Amino acid sequence: MLGCYGQGGPNKFAEIRAATVLAGETSLSSAILAGDWVSSHDQLGRNRP
Repeated sequence: MLGCYGQGGPNKFAEIRAATVLAGETSLSSAILAGDWVSSHDQLGRNRP
């Protein structure tokens, strides 16, 4: 599906996974620093036990 077969496929797959993780970490860090992460959880009621 991602074209990660054959020679060099595992390296390509690892690169795709690393980029995805980096994008997620950047997004989460930005939301935390901007204060949006906590406010959205409060707004959606996800802080309730």
